[in-house]
Amino acid sequence: MPRTSITEAEIREALLKAATEAFLRDGIMATEMKAVAASAGLSRSTLYRYTISKNQLAFLVGEQRIRLMVEAAHRRSGTQLATGWERLEYFCESMITELEGRTADLRLMAEFDAIYSGPYPDIPEARDYVATMQRLHSHSVEMVLDGLADGSIVNVPDAALFASVLENVIFGMATRYFPREAHYIEEHQHGGRQVIREIVRRLLEGVRAA
Repeated sequence: MPRTSITEAEIREALLKAATEAFLRDGIMATEMKAVAASAGLSRSTLYRYTISKNQLAFLVGEQRIRLMVEAAHRRSGTQLATGWERLEYFCESMITELEGRTADLRLMAEFDAIYSGPYPDIPEARDYVATMQRLHSHSVEMVLDGLADGSIVNVPDAALFASVLENVIFGMATRYFPREAHYIEEHQHGGRQVIREIVRRLLEGVRAA
């Protein structure tokens, strides 16, 4: 039975939960807002009064899912390692391990990238999404800068660019390979996991101080 008395914060939380489940299961484009509202226990009139769009929910869900993945990888990697290079290496491995178990998230982010390949819509949720991506990126940049400062990383003139290269290699290739790992092994005789780890290893070894 749809709820009729509910706060705006409760509506937002219920819609985010329902949209996350629907997007991960069916994809963004295939999900209808009326189905999200029904799953959230909201009437269509409540949904219309709240006036939240699928674009807004897509950015809210995308921001949440990426943040959860990256923060989980940081928790795996910890801060007890001695050098910036060691921290960066362990973070990269932690990120790969985290993504291996998140096939549905990777499919969702691939669709998100395809849908929003042009200018982002002018909505607060899109601006918040960009701010979160920048904040998460800053953690990787910090590890590179720490490595440059302690001498464990060399030959990196642009720390932000190098961190971005590592992040995009891991995310981009995981999105391409992990959801179809069995097919990739059949086609190329090597798993995507092997390929990603080999590329990341070569990139990291290329900047490691002798």
